[in-house]
Amino acid sequence: ATAHAASSSSSEKKAQKKRTPAWCDRILWKATKTVKLFGYSDVAAVKISDHKPVFCGFMIHCHEYVEEKLDQAIQQARRLADLKEMEGRPCLDLPEQFFDFGRVGYNARAAQCVRLVNTGPVDAHWHLSVAGDKPEWLEVSPVQGKVARGGEADISLTVHVDGGIGGSAGALQGEQLDTILVMTVAGSGDKFISITGTYAFSCFGVSPDKLAERRPHTQERIERLCSQYASSTSSSSSSGSDDGQGKEQEQEEEQEEEEVHLHLEEVLGGTVKCVLNLRKVERKDFEAIPIVPLELQNLVHFIGRDGGLKAPGLFISPSYPSEEAIQATRAAMDSDSAVPADRVTPVDASLVLLLLLSSYPQPLLPKQVADVCSLCVPDSMASLDLLKNNMTKTSFASFLFLMKFFRAVLRGQRDCLTADDMAATLASIFLTYEITSGGPLSAEGTMGYADIIKRRGHFLKQFLVVTD
Repeated sequence: ATAHAASSSSSEKKAQKKRTPAWCDRILWKATKTVKLFGYSDVAAVKISDHKPVFCGFMIHCHEYVEEKLDQAIQQARRLADLKEMEGRPCLDLPEQFFDFGRVGYNARAAQCVRLVNTGPVDAHWHLSVAGDKPEWLEVSPVQGKVARGGEADISLTVHVDGGIGGSAGALQGEQLDTILVMTVAGSGDKFISITGTYAFSCFGVSPDKLAERRPHTQERIERLCSQYASSTSSSSSSGSDDGQGKEQEQEEEQEEEEVHLHLEEVLGGTVKCVLNLRKVERKDFEAIPIVPLELQNLVHFIGRDGGLKAPGLFISPSYPSEEAIQATRAAMDSDSAVPADRVTPVDASLVLLLLLSSYPQPLLPKQVADVCSLCVPDSMASLDLLKNNMTKTSFASFLFLMKFFRAVLRGQRDCLTADDMAATLASIFLTYEITSGGPLSAEGTMGYADIIKRRGHFLKQFLVVTD
C-alpha cells in the first residue's frame, strides 16, 4: 500500500513522476499463529518528503504469566542447579582443627599431625596460608597437596623456638604462641586450623638487653644464687704443699689483671666501673655484678670455681656436651640455681657458654666494629671508644665482664690455649657479619678475605692481653 498525497500541489508533482512505490511505504509482517490486522494509515502531516511514514495495528493472543509462580519455578531451578553442583564439589574434612602444644621449651621440637579426609566424589586440591604474618617458630609440611577421592593425608605441624641470627626466640614479644592456618580447598570453602601454646622463656636466644629487661636484678634472685653457691667447709679447705709457688703465681696474675683494669678505667672513666673490680673469677662464693645478666654470671661463676679454669680442654674440647648436660645447665640458668656439678663438668659448661653467645639474635658486638675491621684494627683506646659509643650499657658491661673472664681462662690454660686461638673463636661468635668487600690490599697484594678475619681476631685480642 502507498501513502496518499498530502495536497493537490504535491499530487500534481507526483503525477508528473512515474516510478514504483518505495519500501519505506510498506509494513511487512509474518505470523505463525492467528494475527488480526485492525488498522493501517499514514502520517499526512509530515511534508518533508513525498514519502509518508505509515503505521498499523495488530491483535494477537498471548499467555499471561503469574509472577509468584514464575519466581517459585526460578528458585526451584536454582536449587536443583546447586544440588547438581554440590554433587561434583570436593569435600575435605578435618576431624581435628584445634591444636594445643602446651608448654614448649627452648630448642625443643613439639610435633602434631593434622588429618585430612576426602569424603567428596572428586579429588580435593588444597593449599595453606597464614592469617597474618607467618610465625618463625612454626614449621608446616606440606603446605599444599591433593587428597584422592575417598583418601586421607596428614599435615605435620612442628613448633620449634630456636635462637641465633634469624631465630624465633628473639622475635617473640611474650610467652604466648598463637596463630591460625587457613586451608583453601579448590572448588570448596575455606577451613581454619588453630594453633596455640606457651613458650617457657629462656635466657638462650635473646639479647642481653632483652634478658635484663625481662628478668631484671632483684634482691631475691641474688640471694638465691648466693645461697646456691655458698661454700661448704670441706670445699673451702686447701692444701699448702705448694703454697709458696701458688701464691707467687697468683700475685703475678693479679698484677697482670690490675694493669688491664687501670688501662680500661683510663678510657672508660666511671662507665660500668663495677665490672672492672679486682674480684677473682675463681672465687667460690657468688657475688652479683650490677648490669650484667645474672644468668651469664651464674654460668661463668660455675666454670671458674673449684679450679675449673685449669680443666683440660676448656673451650677447645673436641667432644660436644651431651644433651643432658646442655639441658641441665640451661635449666639451672633459667631458674637461678647452681649448675649441677654431678651432671655438668667445667668443660661442658664452657661449651654451653659458647652456645649461649651464639644464640643471640644479633652478634654481641655492633656492625660498626666489623666495618672498621674491614679497613684496619684501631688501637685499644679507639677500640674501647668505638664499643662504648655503639653499644648499650648492658651489652657493653656484658662484653667487659666476659673479657675479664676469658683473660682468667687464658691464665689457667697457659700451656694449651693461646690468646690468638681464643680471639679467633670469639671473633667467629661476636663478629659474625657477612664480609661484602675484600677491603684494602693485603701485604701479598690481594683483596684479603682472610685478612679481614684476622683483623677481627686481632681486635678482640686487645682485650685478652696486657698492652703497653
